[in-house]
Amino acid sequence: MAQIYTTLDTCIRDHYLPQVVDNIFNSNPLLKLLLGKAKSQRGGQYLRVPIEFVDEGDSQGFYKGYELLNNTQPEILDTARFDWVQAYAAINISGRDEMMNEGPDAIIDLLEARMKNAEKRLKKAFTTKLFAAKGANAADEITSLNDIVAIDRSLGGINSTTETWWDAVLLANGAADLAELKTVLDADFLITDMATQFRKAADGSDSPNLIVTTDEVMAVYESIVGAQARWEGNSILGDAGWTVFRYKGAQMVSDKACTAQQMYFLNTRYLYFKVHPKRNFAFQPFLKPTNQDTQVAYIFWMGQFVCSQPRRQALLSAIPLT
Repeated sequence: MAQIYTTLDTCIRDHYLPQVVDNIFNSNPLLKLLLGKAKSQRGGQYLRVPIEFVDEGDSQGFYKGYELLNNTQPEILDTARFDWVQAYAAINISGRDEMMNEGPDAIIDLLEARMKNAEKRLKKAFTTKLFAAKGANAADEITSLNDIVAIDRSLGGINSTTETWWDAVLLANGAADLAELKTVLDADFLITDMATQFRKAADGSDSPNLIVTTDEVMAVYESIVGAQARWEGNSILGDAGWTVFRYKGAQMVSDKACTAQQMYFLNTRYLYFKVHPKRNFAFQPFLKPTNQDTQVAYIFWMGQFVCSQPRRQALLSAIPLT
């Protein structure tokens, strides 16, 4: 039977695991765009994310001839520090299951079912935590958009209550109901608020390139703009099967995990995953505990979802649906 498990280890590593990882990447627009392109960091107590905020002071400007130049070094806060977090999925085959599925074909069928289950658990872990507020085990969870696209909070070791440049851009829609939200001349017209948040998160051509909202809010947007909402041209997310709309050049998609009545305006140039290269959905072969009649293998991940510039991210919330 040991030979069987050696074969299963090879089967998982060479065949099933690549499929599982691809399916996790393709389960969510953000994971599709960012997790598959994660940046590696080997070791270190923290994940260090380069940022730059310059207090310009007087050490720049125009001059003429032999004028004295102010060479005082401006204050630069250049690094955010994020904690490593870990994720896993266990793949168990009990002695009872092993006996009931004796033979190569039967045990492979059982393994396939176990791998699909592990895939679903990892998908849920990543997709829900991307939007969720942190729970009781906050230190063990990935950073979420709820943490990043916020104000007056600590993120990456920087407290934006005092370092206000580290705040994101927030706006709560003030429409009393759906009819008011869809009224063109109303101050709380959805498209007006969208334009406001997009503009505030942009710096010239450096603007949001991904808008994420719920199915319900997406339906409201489509009902307002009609056929003009459809994406024209190439779209990574559209090619992957999502319905993609267009807004000022940004891809706009819905995500079932997105918090109700919210719309995120994201600049993915400053959002990314960092991972340890030895724990990037790494497989640990089957082992048998000394006190259980089972064989257990694991899929391990270690890293963090980080942001290097929250000011380029925006949120429109409290969007009425009735």
